[in-house]
Amino acid sequence: MTEKIEWYKEVLALEPNSKIFFPLARMLEREGDLEQACAVLKEGVARHGEYLEARLFLVELLERLGRMDECAAEVEVLAGLLARYEGFWSAWSASAGQAGADPALFVRMLGLS
Repeated sequence: MTEKIEWYKEVLALEPNSKIFFPLARMLEREGDLEQACAVLKEGVARHGEYLEARLFLVELLERLGRMDECAAEVEVLAGLLARYEGFWSAWSASAGQAGADPALFVRMLGLS
């Protein structure tokens, strides 16, 4: 895996605006290098602020590392991005209700449990 990681790093160095940062961060996480994965993700989302999956992964890694202040800051950014899409939330709520989704999921999402 190390050769592959090095290749991705080289490509990213040549093309810093590439979205290849995300699979690189995934590989680094699988190798146990959470700090480097976070650094790669932070640089990537600085260039691609709309990349929600990358931001979500960054939040996950920051939380796992116990870097709660940074995690909270990223959650705030994500909340702002997600709040813009009211139609998505309405549609998701309707489809979850039809599918008989467990209400505990919603309580957990709201941080009430």
